[in-house]
Amino acid sequence: PHPAVPIATPNRYTAPTKGGPLIRRQDPETSEPLPRSTDPRTPEQPEQRLPIEEFTDTVDSTEAVTELPALDVFPKKLAKADRARLLGTLEALLFASTEALTPARLAEVVGVPIGTVKECLNDLAAELDASGRPYELRRHAGRFRLFTRADYYAFLLRLKSLRKVEKLTPAALETLAIVAYRQPVIRAEVEAIRGVRAGPLLRALLDRKLVKVVGRAAVPGAPLQYGTTDRFLDRFGLEGTKDLPSLKEFQQGRI
Repeated sequence: PHPAVPIATPNRYTAPTKGGPLIRRQDPETSEPLPRSTDPRTPEQPEQRLPIEEFTDTVDSTEAVTELPALDVFPKKLAKADRARLLGTLEALLFASTEALTPARLAEVVGVPIGTVKECLNDLAAELDASGRPYELRRHAGRFRLFTRADYYAFLLRLKSLRKVEKLTPAALETLAIVAYRQPVIRAEVEAIRGVRAGPLLRALLDRKLVKVVGRAAVPGAPLQYGTTDRFLDRFGLEGTKDLPSLKEFQQGRI
């Protein structure tokens, strides 16, 4: 089946700096700035600065906001209208987030108990499925995220940002499978199983954030140990490593 595509809406904006760079007159022969004593400008002439709009830095919104807007707090006992508003709020947070969110993080933002958030997330998932929305709510590694449905995959590929589909080579998939099933695992174990060098492939998997360093083995040399990441679970649609297919399933031809 075609993979679903996670919804990612970067919440970033452009904020101006405190002032543009100072423009000083230059010597026409050396192109060096003229000293203030020889600067032809009169003392009354203000120093020229470029417009602030031409020198901006892209910063994260959470770093620039000093005061948060007032919130319409949810009551402890949710009425029908309050529950509907909470569902819409959770959907908006999940839609705008660039990463999967835990129920604890959502509860912290909306200011309601985590148990209520979990119930509302289940209701939201059912509501999205029942209404035929183009995206669905999935849970991976204890975190929730909105994914577009597989029916729209071909259309999403037409978007410029999704034109290049990330694929793993068979060798990379073999290496990733060894790490997933035998983690924590060192490079020598991977190379012993595959019979070839694993360093370049492990580095590629590290770059793609599918594998991470989880520690060092208690053997001479203390080599690095590797394990899978939350992104690995997210990409393969797994709740945890316990959901990996078993050897018995492979032998029975169920995979």
